[in-house]
Amino acid sequence: MTSNHVSIDTLPTEEAANWLQSHLTTWTAYACTLAQQGTLSPEDAARLFMQPVPLAAGERADAQLLERQARQSATVMALMHGASNVSLEREGDSWLLKATLSVLREHLKAWHVELAFFARWLGEQARLVGLTKGIDYTTWLEGDVLHMRLSLLEPEQA
Repeated sequence: MTSNHVSIDTLPTEEAANWLQSHLTTWTAYACTLAQQGTLSPEDAARLFMQPVPLAAGERADAQLLERQARQSATVMALMHGASNVSLEREGDSWLLKATLSVLREHLKAWHVELAFFARWLGEQARLVGLTKGIDYTTWLEGDVLHMRLSLLEPEQA
């Protein structure tokens, strides 16, 4: 029996990212549609879909973990919405991630889902992930632009 290993570098990065973006936006719109048809609030849907992994006992979030989480969140958003539509800036002790969602808006529209539903759904997912890591995610929507501010939770909040 011959075994062939498939390498993930067989596609150019840009082509792979475009392919992934198309699939991520379609599946996200579909998941939001299912949640809406199931009469779930965006927050209830997020809790149903998310199973965040907590930090190890005794581990605390610090500036390094916050930066890593901000960069990971930006990478996921870039994969989903295109790198040119995402920015990440450090603002003092916090990070501000902005993502233009015009491509996703079109996918959501096809499934009869409002962008606000998605923003609340994603905001709750981020909040759940952040809580387990000692990070506060504050999410809001301005037009087609999703804003996420990441900062460290106070010890009594974590």
